[in-house]
Amino acid sequence: MTSASWDILLPFVPGVSPLHLPEPPVPSLLNTNRGPTDEQALLVRDAVAKASREKRLLEEQLSTILGGKHASPTWTAATRHKIARTKLFLQQHEAILSPIKRLPVEIMQEIFQCCAGHVSTFSASCALETVSWNLGQVCQSWRRIALKTPTLWNV
Repeated sequence: MTSASWDILLPFVPGVSPLHLPEPPVPSLLNTNRGPTDEQALLVRDAVAKASREKRLLEEQLSTILGGKHASPTWTAATRHKIARTKLFLQQHEAILSPIKRLPVEIMQEIFQCCAGHVSTFSASCALETVSWNLGQVCQSWRRIALKTPTLWNV
């Protein structure tokens, strides 16, 4: 059964409680490499803490029920699905808090220049402009940084 199917059926499975995850506090940051503001980071940390508690609770329930061997296969599958959804929520929101997203532009430029400076170490056929181009293809913020770093484009 697909994840989407479980999401639809979950409320109708007898004995299975609904999944209690917070709403994504800053949904606009889920699909970007922009770093959060300090206020947004606090909201995300709070959501991560709540989701972590939910995951721990679900894992304890699953362990207790399976230990007594009283769980129906449907309940077990539904609980495992809820744990998987919680893990996904945690991965997505912990990624928002990734330290690399909060690095200043100047540090990113230094890192990019180091990558471009060591081209010959990686591959003789790899040209400087290829590395510069690839760095600019990662995301919008990396593209902006790469384009504002003239030494990347000096061949």
